[in-house]
Amino acid sequence: MTVNGINYCDTFFEFPDLTKIHFAGEPDSESLYKIRNELRANAKSVYSNLSDGAHGHLALVMTATQYTLVSNMAFVCPVHPGTLLIPPATTGPQAQVLREHHKEQLRLFQEVEGVEKALIQQIIESVEAPYLAAIRDRVSNSLTGTVQQILDNLQTSYGQISPQMLEDHKQELRNLSYNPRLPIDVVFNAVEDCIVSWGITDSYSLIFVASLRTLSSTLSHQTSITLLIVSHSILILSAPPYYIF
Repeated sequence: MTVNGINYCDTFFEFPDLTKIHFAGEPDSESLYKIRNELRANAKSVYSNLSDGAHGHLALVMTATQYTLVSNMAFVCPVHPGTLLIPPATTGPQAQVLREHHKEQLRLFQEVEGVEKALIQQIIESVEAPYLAAIRDRVSNSLTGTVQQILDNLQTSYGQISPQMLEDHKQELRNLSYNPRLPIDVVFNAVEDCIVSWGITDSYSLIFVASLRTLSSTLSHQTSITLLIVSHSILILSAPPYYIF
């Protein structure tokens, strides 16, 4: 899909084709988690200086709270700058500065819009039309909402987690093993993936794990492992009996 002369999908995206839910029928929590992760990788692959410059457009596929775990600088989506107005008596150099500023604001707006449209198009190609009908505007025949809002709608409608699914993944955490020859981040990533994908705990637990990851970088390897084991147990014990991500 080409937007404003740029084919983000073919030029930048790590996953030009999302995992097809078409073949599986109705979306479920696992398939939605899979395409959410693929969309996040794609969004991050397109550079943006609207935040810290290190995470591209990742914020388009995250809540504001989730994004604070990867960056301490907020990603603020730009608004259309409107028509350029140059006041009377503006000098030539001043007018040039206004033109340059307006041009840059318009570029940023079009870039974010372009990336978001490309991501939404990927969702349309991955999920069967009947499951998107509730969020399709009948007048414009287009999906309503941002990428994050569309994913949240699908998650609420089709991604409910049964008590058995929750218990299975709590068991995965209990059985999690660690090879001391590998970086400890391998285990932290596995714990975070389980939290994010299956809603085992709330956002505060994500902050908790992120804080432990930072702390572990200042500790010895063995102390970090001990710290992780303790936090791992706390997360399992704090898991509610039923949760919808």
